Amino acid sequence: MECIVKRHLLLSLDEQDEGEMVAKTPGEIATKLGFLGLCDSGDKSSRQVSKLVNNWDGSMFITALLNGVAHYGQEHWGDVVMRWLSGLYPLPPCQFKTSSSELCGKLSLSTDCTLCHIHRCSFSGVDHGQCKSPCKNKSSHFCIDHGCNAANCPRSRIPIDGQTFCHIHSCKRCLELDMISELANDVPPYNVCDKHPFCMFPVCMKYPSSLEENYCKEHSVVLCRGFTK
Repeated sequence: MECIVKRHLLLSLDEQDEGEMVAKTPGEIATKLGFLGLCDSGDKSSRQVSKLVNNWDGSMFITALLNGVAHYGQEHWGDVVMRWLSGLYPLPPCQFKTSSSELCGKLSLSTDCTLCHIHRCSFSGVDHGQCKSPCKNKSSHFCIDHGCNAANCPRSRIPIDGQTFCHIHSCKRCLELDMISELANDVPPYNVCDKHPFCMFPVCMKYPSSLEENYCKEHSVVLCRGFTK
């Protein structure tokens, strides 16, 4: 089954995929062969690219071909190479860098998103589809623009311009006041920031009228205003 799945992850040079151009010129074809790592066709003419391709050393080419599909797994090399010879080209390895600065190496989702499903941002917008940016770190499922800024939080930030934390780490009082939320000091329902502390009376979850006060109106200490005779 895995072999069948990976077989379908090879893309045809004759088909368009997610905006990919059909490879017709030597330059476009060389771009499709970029996984070999044998030439950079970005700033070369078709004639120069064609000359480069024709001058590739045979043994170096075969080695590059095997290295270029190594992320499919050794047990699939023969199948991948044979299908590549029939006009398909392999997906690149995931370019996400781990904590040791090594590439993930798993199969990418497509040629224009060189990330695997684990390391691609999980945020999906209504108008723009799923984000194609890498996750900001291995503990998050979202990129730096969509992930919560709290340390080691895997959640997405509240999808409102300016907000940088998820519902768990956002100060609920900031949100109630339509402010950009500060980092909450505790988990819900006690998720408030330093600027919006609760009343200090035990179990009271009301807010003092100002930062200079420690208690809400209900629990404020009222000094006696009477006069003694």
